[in-house]
Amino acid sequence: MITHQTRILFLTVGTGNKEDQKGTIITPFLKTMRDGNFTHYVFLSSKKTLENAQALKAECEKQAEFTGKTIEIEPLPNENDEDDADKCFDYFNQIIHNKMEKLSCSVHQITIDMTRGTKIMSAALYSAGLRHGIVNYRYITGERDNKGQVIKNTEKIYPFPASKALFLMKVDQAKIFLSGYNFKAVETMFQEEDYSNEFQDAEKYIYHCAKFYGAWHRLDYKAAYAEMNEAVFKNPPEKQLKELGLECLVLTEDVKNWMTELKEDWPSVTENEKTNPDKYKDMCYRKAPQAFRIAVDLLENGRRQLKIGNYEDVKVRIYRVIELVGQIYLFSQGYDTAYIKGNDQNIQEYCGNTSSPPIPKQEKNNGEKYFELPREQAASFIKYQFNREFGKKLLQKADGKNPEKIVAASARNNSVLIHGFVIQDQEVKEAWFNELENLLKEVVPNGCNFENYLKIAKQITHLSNLTKHCQKKEEK
Repeated sequence: MITHQTRILFLTVGTGNKEDQKGTIITPFLKTMRDGNFTHYVFLSSKKTLENAQALKAECEKQAEFTGKTIEIEPLPNENDEDDADKCFDYFNQIIHNKMEKLSCSVHQITIDMTRGTKIMSAALYSAGLRHGIVNYRYITGERDNKGQVIKNTEKIYPFPASKALFLMKVDQAKIFLSGYNFKAVETMFQEEDYSNEFQDAEKYIYHCAKFYGAWHRLDYKAAYAEMNEAVFKNPPEKQLKELGLECLVLTEDVKNWMTELKEDWPSVTENEKTNPDKYKDMCYRKAPQAFRIAVDLLENGRRQLKIGNYEDVKVRIYRVIELVGQIYLFSQGYDTAYIKGNDQNIQEYCGNTSSPPIPKQEKNNGEKYFELPREQAASFIKYQFNREFGKKLLQKADGKNPEKIVAASARNNSVLIHGFVIQDQEVKEAWFNELENLLKEVVPNGCNFENYLKIAKQITHLSNLTKHCQKKEEK
């Protein structure tokens, strides 16, 4: 059974000096093999240097210190492969994969010595190591003669971890995931607290940022607010983030305030508010700004769903924003669509005027009648009692029979996310979001700033530009 004590050393094997095989191959190889308490050694040779690898293995088998340790030779399969970067990479990449799988070892249990062999072999082995996330590399150096070769008995092992290169590769991957709003993937990539490079503060910050944006994106405002209060956000590593091209991740005060407001509880109508008309109206007026902020945030959430092709999610969000517009309008008029007393004059007049009046409900404790108005009836209530043109507009936006519709109610209701069994193939258009913005502009509650709210909500949506920035830098 393989244990956590397994340690592998991969070594490239070169030609050395044929007149001094022991001094130029065996002795320096034994030096690096003895440094590290390895259990497995893998010699990576070419066809030309296979004899050197075999001689080295034979020498190791004579020495007691290598008893019980595994020594393998993995030569490149074809002549002259050592001068072909792709062939070297493909072969070394597969060898590393096979050993890791067979021995069930992690990247931290592997070291690569790429001193010998052709430069192509060394470069390919380094690339294959990075491909697997291997951190530990070494190189044998020392005093050199007039030919540039290391002088015998002056050899020194020079370790060079690839932590920075691996981290920058991870950052590049993170940018792709962030631009597609795949925050969970970024969180998973950065969750191990192995901050061993010069960007360790940024690494920790990116992890918590992914958790914050992930919660915001899934509309879990309380979780986002809790994450936002982690210590890392109090003093963000702005210099490091700028160097990495991730300065956009620094949370602005506007975003922090936005999340503080969004995370507030949404209270139900209390008994006191039901029986006291003044308190009921005050409650409605307080709810209007909160509902408006949710509508703006949900609007931008829908835009993000459109960018990544989640069309079913787009339609559900669009439908909900239309419903929220009606609710915000009525909140500002002093009505909560979740509870309207049955003896209210406006609701009685509405029930008398419409051909499809809402069905009243009864309070359990006293039997008093009250109404709950869903989206269509709320829009109809607005049309008949407050603003005929605006109410008509709200009805049209979700009416499948009307050419001005944004999303048909039937499409939303028959979605697999609501009541249906098949994906709705109704076309989704970016222009719909502009129409929704215009609707929201008509119901801005007192004290709210629509343009500022939209700008704040777009800060998460603009993460999609991360990869575009990378492409522009490459073009330059």
